[in-house]
Amino acid sequence: MYSEDFGKITDGVFSFAPKELESEGVKTLTNDAKIYKAAGWLKITHTPKPEKDGYYYTAKYSQKNGKIIEEWEEHEVPVPSGESGGISADALIKMIQEES
Repeated sequence: MYSEDFGKITDGVFSFAPKELESEGVKTLTNDAKIYKAAGWLKITHTPKPEKDGYYYTAKYSQKNGKIIEEWEEHEVPVPSGESGGISADALIKMIQEES
């Protein structure tokens, strides 16, 4: 299980903090920012996920001023080519939104 409130970026790769931290053989289940900070994890600043017809969004994270900032990357929903056997853009958007 992971905490969605704390994370870190190591060598350009983001990871969420575990909910259970281990130090000197002792496991601690906590949501205390001081304990996470002492273990090297940073508070995540969440931002609202945008919504725009014809697009979907994926989260990306950057580190600024001692915090992890959640940002959103916009992607255009691909429109299938051809007239038969395709799926409508609206149906594809609905599928993507249901997965989020």
